[in-house]
Amino acid sequence: KLKAINNYYLFILSNAQDENKSKKYAEDGLKYFSLIIEKYNKAMQLNEAYSYIAEIFLRTERLDKALSSYKKAMKLTSDNEAMVPILVGIAEIYGKMKKYNKSKKYFAEALEKSKGINDIPMSKIYFDMGIAAYENDYFQDAIKYFLDALRLKDYANYLKANKEYEIDIHWYLSTIAYKIQDYALLLVHLNQLLIMMDEEHCYFANTLLLFGHYYLINNEFEKASAYYYRV
Repeated sequence: KLKAINNYYLFILSNAQDENKSKKYAEDGLKYFSLIIEKYNKAMQLNEAYSYIAEIFLRTERLDKALSSYKKAMKLTSDNEAMVPILVGIAEIYGKMKKYNKSKKYFAEALEKSKGINDIPMSKIYFDMGIAAYENDYFQDAIKYFLDALRLKDYANYLKANKEYEIDIHWYLSTIAYKIQDYALLLVHLNQLLIMMDEEHCYFANTLLLFGHYYLINNEFEKASAYYYRV
């Protein structure tokens, strides 16, 4: 169990930094979780093991295997609180598969089962709904979900303290606003990004670029040029 969980977290932590290490941790995590299922199934609940496996497959874009593992976890789960992240995972997968209606169905079921359970971070569910809507070009849905995620983030302490989570929300809202030419919404979230970021942030140059595009569209060429030069 310790080897399985340690490899899972090493995989999560190294995912954006070292592709080779990340791949090794993912495969080792899968190996140990599979051993738990096949041989040492008293080490943890089987639905938990299948959920870890599903998330590794999801994060490595092996969507069919992720879906299969989540559905095995779901068959072994009766508790609503444990069911919610499984339903959200399935909804994410259908979103990535461009099956948006199925994605919405599973997200709706996750929201229904979340009712009355205080420990579930509702903001994160709405954030994931926003991602699915964004990736399927349902931009009005995505705006609504990201705004809900922003509104609810302070109810979960680990999200309230997570500045990067809020920056991500503002970045998606800015990107969508530009795509649909809602320039009032664009300025609100671009300005918020500049307040929250420094020049080292990975979104900083792109934020300046969107400002440049905004001023170019509005024929304010000097301002547009200044932002483009900064980029």
